[in-house]
Amino acid sequence: MKSSTISLVLFLISASSPLFAASNNGDTRSKLEENKEPHVKRSDFPPGFLFGAATSAYQVEGAYLEDAKSLSNWDAFYQSTGYSNGENGDIADDHYHQFLGDIDAMHSLGLDSYRFSISWTRILPRGRFGKVNPAGIIFYNKIIDNLILKGIKPFVTLNHNDFPQELEDKYGSWLSPEMQEDFLYLAEVCFKSFGDRVKYWVTINEPNMFVELAYELGMFPPFRCSEPFGNCLHGNSDVEPLIAMHNMLLAHGRAAKLYHENFQPKQGGLIGLVVHCFMYEPLSDSELDREAAKRAFAFDMGWPLDPVVFGDYPEEMHKYLGSKLPSFSLEEKKFMKNSIDFIGINHYSTLYSKDCTNSSCSTVGNSSIQGFVEKVVERDGVLIGEPTGLDYLFVVPRGMEEIVNLIKLRYNNKPMFITENGYSSPDLKEQRVSKLLNDVKRVEFHESYLASLAKSMRDGADVRGYFVWSLMDSYEWLEGYNVRFGLYYVDRQTLTRVPKLSARWYKKFLTNNSVLIDQNASRKERLFGKDRDIELMHLLGLKAYRFSISWARILPRGRFGEVNPAGIMFYNKIIDNLILKGFELFVTLHHIEFPQEFEDRYGSWLNPEMQEEFLYFTETCFKFFGDRVKYWITINEPRFFVDIAYGMGIAPPGRCSEPFGTCLDGNSDMEPIIAMHNILLAHGRAAKLYHENFQPKQHGSIGLIEHCYMYEPLTDSELDREASKRAFAFNIGWSLDPSIFGEYPEEVKEYLGSDLPTFSPDEKKFMKNSIDFIGINHYSSIYAKDCTNSSCSATGNRAIRGFVETVGERDGVLIGDLTAVEGSYVVPRGMEEIVNLIKIRYNNTPMFITENGYSSPDVHEQRVDELVNDVKRVEYHTAYLTSLVKSMRGGADVRGYFVWALMDGYEWLQGYKVRYGLHYVDRQTLTRMPKLSARWYKNFLTNNTEITDAKV
Repeated sequence: MKSSTISLVLFLISASSPLFAASNNGDTRSKLEENKEPHVKRSDFPPGFLFGAATSAYQVEGAYLEDAKSLSNWDAFYQSTGYSNGENGDIADDHYHQFLGDIDAMHSLGLDSYRFSISWTRILPRGRFGKVNPAGIIFYNKIIDNLILKGIKPFVTLNHNDFPQELEDKYGSWLSPEMQEDFLYLAEVCFKSFGDRVKYWVTINEPNMFVELAYELGMFPPFRCSEPFGNCLHGNSDVEPLIAMHNMLLAHGRAAKLYHENFQPKQGGLIGLVVHCFMYEPLSDSELDREAAKRAFAFDMGWPLDPVVFGDYPEEMHKYLGSKLPSFSLEEKKFMKNSIDFIGINHYSTLYSKDCTNSSCSTVGNSSIQGFVEKVVERDGVLIGEPTGLDYLFVVPRGMEEIVNLIKLRYNNKPMFITENGYSSPDLKEQRVSKLLNDVKRVEFHESYLASLAKSMRDGADVRGYFVWSLMDSYEWLEGYNVRFGLYYVDRQTLTRVPKLSARWYKKFLTNNSVLIDQNASRKERLFGKDRDIELMHLLGLKAYRFSISWARILPRGRFGEVNPAGIMFYNKIIDNLILKGFELFVTLHHIEFPQEFEDRYGSWLNPEMQEEFLYFTETCFKFFGDRVKYWITINEPRFFVDIAYGMGIAPPGRCSEPFGTCLDGNSDMEPIIAMHNILLAHGRAAKLYHENFQPKQHGSIGLIEHCYMYEPLTDSELDREASKRAFAFNIGWSLDPSIFGEYPEEVKEYLGSDLPTFSPDEKKFMKNSIDFIGINHYSSIYAKDCTNSSCSATGNRAIRGFVETVGERDGVLIGDLTAVEGSYVVPRGMEEIVNLIKIRYNNTPMFITENGYSSPDVHEQRVDELVNDVKRVEYHTAYLTSLVKSMRGGADVRGYFVWALMDGYEWLQGYKVRYGLHYVDRQTLTRMPKLSARWYKNFLTNNTEITDAKV
């Protein structure tokens, strides 16, 4: 049954300030030889050489029908065929919605340039038959502008395999000269809209590969072919590839002419063509196979490149194709010749070439459209190179040097860019994510291919850039998501990007001139920072973010020094970015930490001087941030803090006495009382300042947060029932009673007597009703046992504890399921009970659940996918939210709920041994990966997922 409407806004809390700004102190280990000397460095490449990464629109964007985009040939193909197990690019990597985060990742890597393609269907959904789509223009303007803001040069491809399906339906797309007109119109629109900022244009990506797959083998839409190349409903594999290529080349030539004449003089950019470039080596040393290797080049790369450099097709093609080969008119030859400013080389692998004019070959190789050449991958039973995730690609590093030198010689050293080079690894479903991330072979691939490229450049090749394929794992056409090329792993369920070893290697190479990974440097890497975390929150659909301000960052020396401008700037950036994303800000001023100088000077919270420090700190924050912050918390969990810092001595300043602990200094019976008194007065004075001087103009609210166990009597005896009341008074009431009633609880007065400080009449006045709301940090329930008339431990039998001992079991049965933190149990009913208790005691003062979370252990041998599949955390939050709803149905004025925590963080005394986060954080790389709980929470927030009264 669907639950009644929840009237509160659901929020999420992240870590406190020390965690938010934490640095990486993990250790990254690779399988690369640590003593291996780097044989290529960034400094081996000339100044101005562009290093980048590449993607294409259909492979990464997704959002296939959003914002007036039409169906592309690929959209229509997959919808009609269901090819590749139903996998398609409908969502892809969701780059359409996540491009800002992806650009941040590029910036973090240190890329000089980003090569991407424009979706024809986004700009001109119907080609010339419709209007320019403003949403498409806006989208690519955003990408281009954000790239430039990050210092990354856009390298833009106009056509990368996809086009509006309507052009296929109307006239057969590339088989008709009409397609030239449509492409010219697209190019003109793009030059006009983006050319003022884009300095590198590619007209068409891999026309040689596209026509072979689409019109010869019938494996790409429009799925046309004939025997023996394939079994298609329509097509002619001997003729249609020639027609399609001719139209593509003329479309390129006309667009290049338009650019050179009308746009380049003002915009100052360059335009080129990208070709898929296998290196073809002769299968044998025979003259026939050597000639076959030359023909293979001519029928593959020369087919598009000769016309755009020399104005006509290669002689070898004229010879073997004869009249089937279309011809260029004199006018066409004129604008085709030298129509490129650079050659784009997509190089992945090398193949052997076998002559078929005088040898027995397959029927495919023995055809004129293939130049009577068969391509093979082994010689004498030995593969040409190490296999990759694709059966036609092999690791042959020498091929990079060879193909660049060949193109250099044939085309008079026309400027070149390596526009794609990458390693494909299979996506084995049973493979652990950690293995996919530790992609040593990809690092070795790029290292060896870059070394080979550097050799060709030392010999004079004019190569001006190198682009890794690909920035991230993406949709690989007919392979779907079964292979991965990316520097970033993409989780197919969550679309989270996780940097692989290769990403860290590339960053190191780009920033420190070394191909090899420096083991120590990786300790300091942080590929994602505060902006990325804000993006994570936005993706979850959160309404607010609770964070704390580092006192030491704003006032490093308190009143003894100056306000730190860098600290103000840091939090202004956080606040402004949160507001831009539509978040409410919930800011804690003191979350356990403060400048050490206060401790050294006067003993911090044991001295009333600390009140003055806190007042100055809060005033500074109200002045700088209060115009935007509407929810302030003075102090987080004061009672819990004084207990661990001055009672048990397990948090700084580490003060205590027997029997609570063994410390060098301290008095566990007195100092928590003194510290608490100063903390409460500091809160009261800050609240008075805010209410009188800032709230009238800033219109915010201010409150206090307390750690709130629900205390249940161990037995049904009157003594234990009274003990549970005292436990509340000595823990929660100790801070809340003064903040609402202006005085300590009667129970605390009774048992502490003269040890308990008193508030003056003036202090009582400003303490009373000093909070606009109560913040409740609730995790667990626990039993309370009376120690006034029962045998208890030494710590329970003390006035400072109200003569109450807390225990987790009754008659050998635990109060609830264990969590990873000792003393914390899963007891969902406690949420309803503690909220109702606070509601009654404090006249239903508005409440926020400021922390609620489930701790799971960080077991080192546990697989990442097991840590990410946090079913118990989902069950915990479902059960506690259900309990919270019950209290609200009973009239409790609860106005928000924050999950602890956004991501796994430093958990004080537990360090990194427990995890509370909705996002898993890899301790070596600091990468964030959403857990099952993050996906559940997002679904809950955006899709109104039911929460029921089911027992968990």
